[in-house]
Amino acid sequence: DCSGNNQAKWAGRFDLSWEGGGTPESSLKTWLDPQNLNLMEKGGRTLSETIDFADLIILNQIVTPSTITAGQTVQAKSIERNIGTTNASANYIKYYLSANDILTPGTNGDIYLGQYFINQNIPPNSQTPEITKVLTIPSSVPTGTYYLFYWADGSNLVNECVEDNNFATAILNVTGVP
Repeated sequence: DCSGNNQAKWAGRFDLSWEGGGTPESSLKTWLDPQNLNLMEKGGRTLSETIDFADLIILNQIVTPSTITAGQTVQAKSIERNIGTTNASANYIKYYLSANDILTPGTNGDIYLGQYFINQNIPPNSQTPEITKVLTIPSSVPTGTYYLFYWADGSNLVNECVEDNNFATAILNVTGVP
C-alpha cells in the first residue's frame, strides 16, 4: 500500500528510525548526522515525509479464445493500473505460459510469449485503456490447462512500493490436434 499509512513498507519509516533501536549503533542519526547538526530538511523534503512510489497492477485480464490448439494465436486483453501515489513511467507488460500458478520465468517449463510496451506515464489512481496483445502459443505445448501470466512492469523499470502484486492470470486450455 503506497498511501502513507503506518503499515510496514520495504523502505521503512525514516522518521521512526532516526532515533530508533535505543542504541547509537541502531539509529540512523548516528550514521547520517554524526556532527549532530539536527538538519530536518534535505533537498526540500522534511525528514518525516512519506516517500512516494508508483504501484502497478493488472486488471480485467482475459484470454480469447480460452481453448485452442497448440500453434494457434490468442488475444490477451488487460488494463494496467497505477494504484500508487506518483506517476508510473513507461514499462512493459510481459506474458508467460505456465502449467501451474507460480511464475518461474525460464525454469519449470514456463514459456515467455511476448511483451507489450506501455509508452506513456500512468498517473496515480489511473489506468491504461484496454490493451490487446496477440500471442502465439508454441506448437510444442502439450495438451493441458495453463495459466497465462500478465506481468505489469515485467522488466522492472518502475520503482514501486510493492513489487509482488504485479501479476495476474487467465486460464487457457490447450487441446490436441483437431
